[in-house]
Amino acid sequence: MAVTINGNGTITPTSAVQPAGSILQVVSGHNTGKTTVSNSGFTSFLTCPVTITPSSTSSKILVSVYTQIGRTPNGNLRVKLYRDISGGSTGTDLTPTSEVCWFGHWNDYSYYTTTSIGKTFVDTTHSTTSVITYKLYGDTEGTSVTGVIGGRPGDTFFNQGTDWVLMEVAG
Repeated sequence: MAVTINGNGTITPTSAVQPAGSILQVVSGHNTGKTTVSNSGFTSFLTCPVTITPSSTSSKILVSVYTQIGRTPNGNLRVKLYRDISGGSTGTDLTPTSEVCWFGHWNDYSYYTTTSIGKTFVDTTHSTTSVITYKLYGDTEGTSVTGVIGGRPGDTFFNQGTDWVLMEVAG
C-alpha cells in the first residue's frame, strides 16, 4: 500500500480500495500545559487539538490519549471520553455503560498527587464522514477538589500537556 505524508502530519493512502484493517489516516496533536476542573457533574475540560474526517461510515477510529492526571486535596477525579460530530454542542459519551469513567485517578490520601496515563479507545459507532472532534469531560467528587489533566496540581514543574493520536482504520 502506498501512502502520502502531508506537511501537517496526516497520513493518507494513495490507492482507492483498502482491505479491512488498513490504516487510512493518522493525525496527532498536543495540548500544552494543564487544564483544571472543580465541580460535581461531568463538564468538558479538554478538547483534542486535531480533528479527523473519516473516509467511510464503516471505518473505525482509534483514539489514544497520553497525559498526567491528578487532584488536590484528597478526592476523586473521573474522566470520560466524548465525541462531537460536525461541531455539536455536547457530544456523545463514549465511556462504556458498565464503567463510571473512562480513566480516573482515585483517592490515595496524599495531596498534589499525579499519575502518568495512556488510554486508547476504538470508536466503532461514529457512522459518519463528517468532521469528528474528541473531548475529555471531568468530574470531581465535590467543589473542594480540583482535578488536573496535563500536569500536577499546585506547581508548574509537571506541566507536560496532553498528547492525542487519532487513527482511521478501514472497516
